[in-house]
Amino acid sequence: FTITWGNGTYTATASWATPGTSLIGAEFFAMKTDFEQTSGLQPAQVICGGTVEQYLAQNTEVQNLLMRQGGVQLAERASPLRGPGVGGFNLGGLTWTVT
Repeated sequence: FTITWGNGTYTATASWATPGTSLIGAEFFAMKTDFEQTSGLQPAQVICGGTVEQYLAQNTEVQNLLMRQGGVQLAERASPLRGPGVGGFNLGGLTWTVT
């Protein structure tokens, strides 16, 4: 899929729907770099919808990070990026908000 901001876009280099895709190690880094080069600004927050939330929830790399940040209870939730106590979680240097 493609992410659009202002005059710039980022097209994923691998499917975010695949649980083994390196989102934190590769995709988020590339997305942030592209945003910085295009806008001249440093990204801090991502606002996304339910489909991206599902991709993040099923991603192995994200699950491992959430377990370190918030414990097993958070990583085992069906929707780990929504609900009380989740605000402010940082994935790949970005704060994620799900609409």
